[in-house]
Amino acid sequence: MEKMNQEKEALIYGLLEQLELKSYRKDTLNNYRRILKKLSLYMQQNEVPVYSSDIGNDFIEDYVSSHNTSVSFQKTINT
Repeated sequence: MEKMNQEKEALIYGLLEQLELKSYRKDTLNNYRRILKKLSLYMQQNEVPVYSSDIGNDFIEDYVSSHNTSVSFQKTINT
């Protein structure tokens, strides 16, 4: 389990690093960081060890239905 967490953290770090190299703004990177943390927690709570587009869609559906989110945040979370 610890190895999986390290791999997941490395993937998240790598993604954020790539976005930074593409000149994404700091606030945008922070938004992605927060969303990825929430996705990671969702996966842990639902005992999902490996990400798939299906789990991503389930996360978005669950998050949007249980939180009062703006349209712009919904667009962000869908990317």
